[in-house]
Amino acid sequence: MEQMIISLLPVFLLLAIGFVSRKTGIIGEPAILGLKNVLIKIGLPAALFSAFATADMRVENGWIFLFVFLFCVVLYGVGGLLHQLLPGLFPDEYTNGYFTGFEFGMIGIGLFTAIWGMEKLPTIAMIALGHEVFIWFVYVPVLEARKTGRIQLGNTLRNFFRTPTVVAILLGIGVNISGTYPLFSSKLLGQALINGLKITSGLVAPLILLVIGYSFTFKRIPLGKSIALLVTRWAVVLAIGTLLLSLMLRLVDVDPFFSTAFFAFILLPPPFILPLFMKPALKKEIAFFSELLLYYTVLSFVAYVVFMTIQA
Repeated sequence: MEQMIISLLPVFLLLAIGFVSRKTGIIGEPAILGLKNVLIKIGLPAALFSAFATADMRVENGWIFLFVFLFCVVLYGVGGLLHQLLPGLFPDEYTNGYFTGFEFGMIGIGLFTAIWGMEKLPTIAMIALGHEVFIWFVYVPVLEARKTGRIQLGNTLRNFFRTPTVVAILLGIGVNISGTYPLFSSKLLGQALINGLKITSGLVAPLILLVIGYSFTFKRIPLGKSIALLVTRWAVVLAIGTLLLSLMLRLVDVDPFFSTAFFAFILLPPPFILPLFMKPALKKEIAFFSELLLYYTVLSFVAYVVFMTIQA
């Protein structure tokens, strides 16, 4: 219990600082946008490169990639099925987009490293790899096609290779698979660069938590529909995720921390990019999901407290 308090108290303190900063005007919107740019273009790429460069990339771990990818596909299908079968409870067109995916970048990395440390990030990075491929090559193209009425694969590929976090992941995987990381890290210049990346990565957790706390607005949204969406997604994700984890543990030889990392991953909220890819005409639905994602984020932090209490 003492260790849990030591790990979680700084997390909630940083969230509170961000929230109070917005309420009091200590930090303005332009400063927050600047911090987001630092995170997206510098902090997150540094952390992700280091994580994937040192992750366990054995061929047999391909099962993890495949199952997580399929997990996201199934969740998308479940969301669509609920919308069709129970339109009274799940009336929104983008219910399937809400039911799948996890906000690994802007929440997962910061929260995970704040609690378990940067040295554990490669474990959750292996889990996130199948998810990131799903997001970029299924989720984004499908939502974009629904928004514009056409599939823009070329545009998706261009954005994919222009995104700093994606480039960092690809470089990290390349260095890992080629076996050059140990050689690189044995040289003086390489050690200096790796230490620089570690220092930069250390910015990620506090800045992300500060930005998240700043974003909490807690506007009123329909209660019944919100509860239905929140409770059902939690139930579906945890039920299917638990079955998936038991299957992966039978097929893949992983370290004991893997189960903790997997649950930490699936407790994350849906992708924050969902409202950006919704049809502009659905203004009420966009506003609703934008706020619902914030409420889900708060519940995710509560879930982490419960999860760590069970582990303690």
